[in-house]
Amino acid sequence: MDKTTRMNVAVVQMTSVNKQLLNESTIAASLRDLENKNIDLVVFPENVWFLRLVDGEPLPDFSMAHEFHKSVQGWVDTHKCAVVFGAVPVTAAGSPVATKPFSATVVFEPGRPWHVPYTKVHLFDVDVTGHKPVRESDHLSPGAGARVWEYRGWKFGCAICYDVRFAELFSRYASKEVDALFLPSAFLVPTGRQHWEILVRARAIESQAYMLAPAQSGDHADQTATTATVRKTYGRSMIVDPWGRILEAAQAERSGTEILVSEMSRDEIAKVRVQIPMKEHRRLLQNENREIDAKGHAL
Repeated sequence: MDKTTRMNVAVVQMTSVNKQLLNESTIAASLRDLENKNIDLVVFPENVWFLRLVDGEPLPDFSMAHEFHKSVQGWVDTHKCAVVFGAVPVTAAGSPVATKPFSATVVFEPGRPWHVPYTKVHLFDVDVTGHKPVRESDHLSPGAGARVWEYRGWKFGCAICYDVRFAELFSRYASKEVDALFLPSAFLVPTGRQHWEILVRARAIESQAYMLAPAQSGDHADQTATTATVRKTYGRSMIVDPWGRILEAAQAERSGTEILVSEMSRDEIAKVRVQIPMKEHRRLLQNENREIDAKGHAL
């Protein structure tokens, strides 16, 4: 396969819990399932390594998971396939002044130590009817801004879950002409039912880029006690093309692991951008440091 023009990708839907060893086992099983399938890139959802389920529960630092790092790096080097953990808690992540960890996208590439290309910008502090209030800012620090990760000549715009609601972030990625977008998520069920697919497809359409959107799904049980399910997530992981077509989609509101596989093509990206040349028509970002009047003239 020509690595320049085509890339085979996998998106993994999971039901993570608040016990790292269980999540690591699920991750390892998913990677084994993808062996010998000619995959170039695997993307896991938000909270893949640890899903906080109990109020006051401390976040473990992914930086300290040394043995797990070695096992993932070994798999990546053997199979020449990058692995992206959509969002894991990482202390510091390039900001020594932060007092709380970041929700960080972590990447393992063949022949390169793991690194953090992006930290979640928009933290989920909301009160959604039918769900208890969520305050990510109580235990996470906000990230710094838009970041593009490059791999095998492809440019990926990074985002995490709640970021999808902020079109200005994706407008920046569109202006940088990214080839694909990451949107690892753990959407609530009420918002997932109404907003998830609409937002995911819209961001792909307006960015004219592929969207890789792995999600948490189903019933998440607290592993520190004998209580029943304490959290539910929506699921329906998707791979969407630059025209907004859903290439692959997982089940919604169903527990367990589901793996989606598809191919990305530069020819398809070019085809969409030729039909609707948004780059040539885009005006606001080209003049973002100047005010524009109602007739489009710089003030």
